[in-house]
Amino acid sequence: MAIPYGATTVHLQGISPDPEGCSLFQLFQLDSDSASSQPVPNLPLVQCVLDEFVYLFAEPSELPPRRACDHRIPLIPGAQPVAVRSYRYSPQLKSEIEAQVSEMLKTGIIQPSSSAFSSPVLLVRKKGGTWRFCVDYRMLNSLTVKSKFPIPVIDELLDELSSARWFSSLDLRTGFNQIRLALGEEHKTAFQTH
Repeated sequence: MAIPYGATTVHLQGISPDPEGCSLFQLFQLDSDSASSQPVPNLPLVQCVLDEFVYLFAEPSELPPRRACDHRIPLIPGAQPVAVRSYRYSPQLKSEIEAQVSEMLKTGIIQPSSSAFSSPVLLVRKKGGTWRFCVDYRMLNSLTVKSKFPIPVIDELLDELSSARWFSSLDLRTGFNQIRLALGEEHKTAFQTH
């Protein structure tokens, strides 16, 4: 089953549920550059779920709501604000940066700032040829208090999954904007462009 989604098509594949077992569904996206897809069985149940939660698949148009787990950036004691000069860009990249900044301002993802903090911007080319807007926070990262979290042992994780019936993976669109900063932390993430 093909579901139009902007300039791309989302295809669903799956195994119909049987009374004793579990169902397996794969959701994947094919760009126009991709090879032709295989025929996909008709899965009206999956289409109903997609129709019911269509807002979850839409491109984000605003920041997520505030939550108790909003991100904080604890600085080491005595740290001074980071102010790194912007990089040099070609005229083509300048136009792309201006377009992306204008779009983010329009949607409310970013706002004008007069913060003492300032990190440079760079563009990274994606597989599809478009540009990903990135801020170089290496200097800010060097001044933050590092969190100590134990790294999970993959063998233990696989042991815990041995009796699982459902498996999923998640790839967030514009993942940088999925977690909000706690109030009062925003000024540390200021960036500058040309």
